[in-house]
Parts: sequence; structure tokens; C-alpha cells
Amino acid sequence: MMIHLGMEPHTMVELTRAWNASWSPKNTMSTLFGYAHQSLQREWEQKAELGLVDKPLSGVVSAINPNLGFNGSAFSAANFRVVGLKPAQFTYLVHPDGTFDYMPRRSIVISLGLDTTTELDSHDGYRTSMVPLIPTNEMAVIFDKTKQGEILKRPIYRIPDSGYKTA
Repeated sequence: MMIHLGMEPHTMVELTRAWNASWSPKNTMSTLFGYAHQSLQREWEQKAELGLVDKPLSGVVSAINPNLGFNGSAFSAANFRVVGLKPAQFTYLVHPDGTFDYMPRRSIVISLGLDTTTELDSHDGYRTSMVPLIPTNEMAVIFDKTKQGEILKRPIYRIPDSGYKTA
């Protein structure tokens, strides 16, 4: 996604998880995100001075799963903006005893001894989510405000087949 948006992925870091308690003080998450950005930038600058990285930190990426009822206001307060949507379709390997394991499609193909993902649709050992899921909101804060503005003008809602071939 970052390549498609014109960013260099090796100059970005990913915020993978954020949890908050209902009883925590307001603005806890946005304060934490803001502090994290500043700390990451300082740490990256130190690495640049030591020659451990070749370019400045460009920004931070993360994602929100709206199915969890989280509206992302803390992300917005920390200048994260939606830069694209990622389809959310969970896939499962079905065991002979009827239990399910969440697994990526390619891993299921290997587990079932199949050759391609197209064979999955007709296989009893494969299932997808029964309830359609809302796409995951892919979010980013780009430290270069001009670049952030450019990216916000062209969010990714669909990547054409040609985009997969070049990325």
C-alpha cells in the first residue's frame, strides 16, 4: 500500500495494536499516539546519525477494524487519516472433527494439499466468514504535511490488477 501511495515502506513504522480501557482519562490514546510519534522520530534520528538507517522516518501506519465499534477519534486527534480500505474476509481451515482454524488462504491451500486458491471454493475443508465484514480502515500519519495532503487526495479503495503486478 505504501508503495502504491508513493511512500518508501522502509521509512515507515507500523502501530499494530492499541488498547484502551473505558475508565481511562479522556485523550489517553491520542496523547499516547502523539508521544509515540515524537519518540519514534527522535529514535530514528539517532539511528540516522549512527548510519543505521538511510533516510528519515516518513510516518506511521496502522489500521482500525470498525467491526469492533471503535470510531478512531484518538487516531484522528494524532493526525492519522484514512489512506485506504482493505477488504476483511476471514478464511478458515476446517478440520475433520469440525473445528476451525483461522488461516490465510495460501496456508489453507498448502494444508489441504491443493495447487491453487481457486480450488478452495469447492473444497469442504475451506470456509469464509458467514457475516460480511466492514473493510479495515488503513490509516497513516505522514510527517511531511505536503505529502500527507497529496496522499489524502487519492486514497486506495481498489487496486487494479496492474497495480498488483508492479508492486
